[in-house]
Order: sequence, then C-alpha cells, then structure tokens
Amino acid sequence: MAYFEDKTFFEATAFTNEMIRLREKSMSDPLRRRTAIEGGSLMQAVIGEAGLTEGLCRQCVLSAWDRDSGLAAYTVSRFFKDGTLYVGLSSSALRAQLHYRAEELIYTVNQSLTNDTLYQLLTCGKSENPVKKLVLK
Repeated sequence: MAYFEDKTFFEATAFTNEMIRLREKSMSDPLRRRTAIEGGSLMQAVIGEAGLTEGLCRQCVLSAWDRDSGLAAYTVSRFFKDGTLYVGLSSSALRAQLHYRAEELIYTVNQSLTNDTLYQLLTCGKSENPVKKLVLK
C-alpha cells in the first residue's frame, strides 16, 4: 500500500499517460506524413499552391530564347503569352533576316524546353510545343 501512496509514482504515471495521449493525437493528425514524398512531387505541389506555375513556365521559355537563339545581345524585349513569343530586336536588318528563320528558332526553343528539367516538372511533361508562333518586332 505504501507503494501506491508515493506521489512520484502517480506523477510518473500521469506523465506517461499524457505522453501516450499526445502521441495518439499526433498520429491522427492529417498533416503528419506516414510515407515519403519525392522531391519533384513536393516541389510541384508547393509551386502549384503558390500559383507560380504559369510565371515560372513563362520564365523558362524566355531563358530558352536567350540561351538557344544566340540573339540575347540583340534582344531588347521579350514576352510570352498563349503560345506566342514576342521578341523586340535592336536591329531592323537582323529582324528582316530572322523572319526567314522563324520556324527554325521556334523548333530550337521547343527542343530546349523539352530537355529542360524544371519546365518538364512544372508542366508534368504535358506541353509538347509551348511556342507555336514567333513575332519579331
């Protein structure tokens, strides 16, 4: 009987019961994960929730233009919307020559985006040819 009258035993039991209750509560917590998530899936979910997918896709297209066209030094302005890439050039003679190479430039940018890991992650690999038209200004 003396053992049960000891306060430290009851305090330890209360502490243990409280810890068990907290553990059970955390196990039913919907935010607690039981399985591992791939980094790509997690990144895609975070970017999608933040509403950054469209802007990052647009930035991927613009950087592909700068990287693969070889015309970054002559490019004054760039804009991408609804499959059309608008590019402002500093030289009218260059713009006239590039009108003949427009299809080749579109193909080059689309191929670059096909190989771009970030762009494929953002679009889930669904977008085959994001740039459909090139407008040179």
